[in-house]
Amino acid sequence: MKEEIRRTVELLAPEGGVVEVRALADGATHSGYFDDHSALARAAEALDADPAVAGIYVTLNTVNPALLARRRERAACEPERVPGSWGNERSGREAF
Repeated sequence: MKEEIRRTVELLAPEGGVVEVRALADGATHSGYFDDHSALARAAEALDADPAVAGIYVTLNTVNPALLARRRERAACEPERVPGSWGNERSGREAF
């Protein structure tokens, strides 16, 4: 499954760009920022193995690379609202 996730992210995300991963669980949100698609795939696979996680997704907006300082190449659980790539932290929108 890791290889499928990595290939999908490579189709959706620009080369060298930062991708935000989010996973919804019971009363919590996991999130992380990745510029390594293989690391993202490993993290998504680990989140998928957690029975409390109901869904995993990547954001399609271009993410400000400064967000890597928050949670680089890993996803962590936050019981409260997680600071994400909204507002002035977003560096652009992708058009498909």
